[in-house]
Amino acid sequence: MTSTTITRGVLAAAGIALLLRGGFIALHTIQPEQWPEILIWFAGGIVAHDAVIAPLTLLLGRIFRPGPVIAAGWMALGVALILTYPLLKGAEVRRNPTIIPDAPVAGLAPALAVVAVGLLLAWAVRRVRSSRQRVGSRADRENR
Repeated sequence: MTSTTITRGVLAAAGIALLLRGGFIALHTIQPEQWPEILIWFAGGIVAHDAVIAPLTLLLGRIFRPGPVIAAGWMALGVALILTYPLLKGAEVRRNPTIIPDAPVAGLAPALAVVAVGLLLAWAVRRVRSSRQRVGSRADRENR
């Protein structure tokens, strides 16, 4: 079993656990009269993804041809922004200001910074690995 297979298994298990937790919390905390609005929100998300986000992503990928690190960074930043959009949009007219007492941007900025730092670290690791491979292949050619 490779490390990639193990990593995928761990990530899949963590994702399933988080989905189960979210479903449990949703079933026990959301009022039944709110379910139609939630279902409309999810349906709108699917339509927005298929009609706007996916084609735009394909277009940007064709234009800029990002490497895997940049593509992963775009994806992580995009997901963070999409998930926080309702929080940012409703921040000024919140019925109960104690639900999210801090400014939402103050909470979003560190999350985006963490993604950006992770992106830079991944890029640096990839660059170091590729330079080591080039040095190794040169040494192999010289030893022949």
